[in-house]
Formats: sequence, C-alpha cells, structure tokens
Amino acid sequence: MRREESNKHRFKLLMAATLIVVVQLSIPMTVLAHKSRSGNFYMNYTDFISADKKILLDRMYNSNSDFNGVFGDKWGSPLDAYIGITGDGTAVIHANGSGRSEVFRSMTVTEASIDKSIDMILVAAKKAGDFQKNIKAITNEMRKNDKFRELLWTMYARQKLLPIIQLPLGSELKSVEFFFGEQKLIRTASGYTQKSWLDTTTFNLAGQVMSFSRPEKSNNSMKENMRFYRGKNGTLLAVSKADGGEMLFLSRNSDGKITKIIDMRGKTQCEYVYEHSRLMRSKDKANNIYAYDYDDHGRMVNIHYQDGKKMVIKYDRNGSMLSEEYIQ
Repeated sequence: MRREESNKHRFKLLMAATLIVVVQLSIPMTVLAHKSRSGNFYMNYTDFISADKKILLDRMYNSNSDFNGVFGDKWGSPLDAYIGITGDGTAVIHANGSGRSEVFRSMTVTEASIDKSIDMILVAAKKAGDFQKNIKAITNEMRKNDKFRELLWTMYARQKLLPIIQLPLGSELKSVEFFFGEQKLIRTASGYTQKSWLDTTTFNLAGQVMSFSRPEKSNNSMKENMRFYRGKNGTLLAVSKADGGEMLFLSRNSDGKITKIIDMRGKTQCEYVYEHSRLMRSKDKANNIYAYDYDDHGRMVNIHYQDGKKMVIKYDRNGSMLSEEYIQ
C-alpha cells in the first residue's frame, strides 16, 4: 500500500490549522458531510453497524488528504489506524490513517532529543533527494510541530532510511492535546495500549490497530468492541466482536483495497469498486449505492445517488472547495 506522497503537500496540509464544522445533510444517515475552514471537503460514510452496535465500520473522504488506505486514495478508516513514533520518542496516533491525530509525549522527550531527531530526518531527506529548498523553514516547522516531524520520520522509516522506533517496555506517555480528556499510551509486551475515559485501543509492535472498545456504561450511543485479525505480513483479514461472536471477513484486490465485507454465513454485506486506486462505487449493509467521480487531482467532484440525484462539488485552482450543490 502506497502511503508516501509529496513532502510539499504534507507540509501544506500541516501548516493549516483546521477547524471542522460538521453539517448533516438531508441524505441517508449513513452519510455525513463536513466542511473545514481550510477548504477541505469531507464525507463520512457508515457502511456496517451490527445489531448490538459492537461492530461499526465507516470511512472518511478528505479532498486534501494524501493518504492511500484500504478504501483507496484520499479515503481513511479506523481500519487504517496506526501509531507513528519519532526518534525522540514522541508518538502520534492516526485514528483513521489520516484526519484526526493525537500526540503523546513522555518526560524523556527534550529539546536536545528533538533536535537529534530532526537532524536524522534531514539526513534521510538528503538521501532521498528531498528538501533541496526551504530547509530552514521545514526545520523550524519540525521543531514546533510534533505531527509534521512524525509524518516525516514515519515516511522515511517506511523507505528504510530511518529506523522504526520501539519505546521501552512499560513506557507511559500522556496526550498533549485534550480533545477527549487526558489520554495515556502505554507500551506493553505485545505493542501499545491507548486509554481514555471514552475508549481503549490496542496496537501491535508494528503500530497497526488490533482492537477498539468502548465501556458498556459509556454515554456514547455506540458500544464498539472490535478485534482485528491480521496475517503474517500485517494485512488485515477480518474484524470481529471481542468475544468472537460475530466476524466479518475482508476480501481484497491485488492493490490491497477492500472489495467485499463478508459475514460468517458467506453473505456479502458491503461491496467496493476501484479504478487506479480510486473508490468509484460502494454498496453498504443497507443496500445504499453510491458512485463517485474525481478530477485529475483525485478530488471528488460528483456523488451519484440511486434516485438519480447527485451532489456536485467545485474547487478553486488551489484545491479549496468553493461550493456543493444537489442536482435533481
């Protein structure tokens, strides 16, 4: 799966402080539209919810994302969630592969360790032929922006130009941001555990998500309690309730994209069709069918609905969304 894209684009995204304003549209409840001040266009689709709400599978589209996950280019999902760790020990959890992320730090992170981490990133960038210009600006951004530094470290680690970092067993990091109250990230024998008042997520040593749960007494209407099953190479094969009572199997194409979600009876619950890594058509558990068109930059420009209606999204030359319109 290709996740590395233009460094300049990553830099542009991370320089923008994004505030998301959620607007629910008069379309099926499986879809939410989002609009950000930075001009990004978002769509959130819920494809599968089990009867007891313990399994929830959804996916998010972001017009300015450079992420290429299990549902295609510019689509993220909790199935794509991962942890990235820099050389200075700063950890970032990417809840959907792209989009919302949380920074965690331990007391061992110092200015000196951050500077050393930045120096290593710059050496890796030079080997890759990146950052020939604006080195000072990029260095300053890495120093003050943990997420930007982690994105670069993770990118070069995947290219084997930097080491994959493992925190010492028993390490306990605390969240820097408090969107969901104080959170902890703990290094365990099998990987990492993220804990908050709202939920608990576990990751393996490779940083891939392995389980997600909310307490039964949570005030949240959803009670997700999911376990993820992976092959030897880390490929996600199935999702189940924590007790194994219900399991969904994931069928993939040669590019690693999910094409079907199949239940234990062998019935296909969800289907996805792709062209050149772009999601072109989807069908969810409720049999809602959507078709998507994109421009040459991979930005979504049309969403087609079963009743013949469509949403048209327009952007300016810089990729910022100008308008959205429903056409009968």
